[in-house]
Amino acid sequence: MEDKDTLEELKRMVQLYDLASEVGDIGIWELNLENDTSFRNLIHDNIFGYKERVENWGEKVALEHVIQEDQSMFKEAFSSAMKTDRLFFEVRVMWPDNTIHWITAIGKVVRDNNNRPIKMIGVVTEITDRKNAEIGLINKSKELEEINKTMVDRELKMIELKKEIEELKAKLQK
Repeated sequence: MEDKDTLEELKRMVQLYDLASEVGDIGIWELNLENDTSFRNLIHDNIFGYKERVENWGEKVALEHVIQEDQSMFKEAFSSAMKTDRLFFEVRVMWPDNTIHWITAIGKVVRDNNNRPIKMIGVVTEITDRKNAEIGLINKSKELEEINKTMVDRELKMIELKKEIEELKAKLQK
C-alpha cells in the first residue's frame, strides 16, 4: 500500500509542477555542466521563441540566442555562478522570427561529492513587458527632469528680468 501512496503523491507533485509552470509561464531547466546538454520543459523553449521543443540545448546554444551586446553579461553570470553557486541574469535574446525579447534566469549550481560543479538547475521567464515598462518609466523620468530643468531655468530668467526691470524703473525715476 505504501508504494501506491508514494506513486500517487509523485503523480500529484508532477501535476502541481506542470500547473505551476504553466500558470506562471516559467521555463524549468537542468543543465549538465559536464557535456553541455539539458533537460527542460516546453515553456523554456517557448521563452526562446520556439513553438516545439528544440532537440539540442545547452549553454552554448543559449548563448547563440543572446544578442551580441548582452553576451558578456550572460558569460559573466555563468562564470560567477561557478564561484557563488547562484546564477542570475537578465539579457535580451533574438527569437527565430528576429524579434528581440528580454528574459531572466535564476539558477543554482549542484556539486558532486568532490565539490565539482556537475549541473545547474533553474528557471527562466520572459520579462519583455516588464523591461519595456521600466525603460518607458526611465525615459519619462528623464523627460520630466528636462521639463523641470527648463521650467526652473525659465523661472530664474524671469527673476533676472524682473530685477533688471526694477533697476531700469529706478533709473527712470531719477
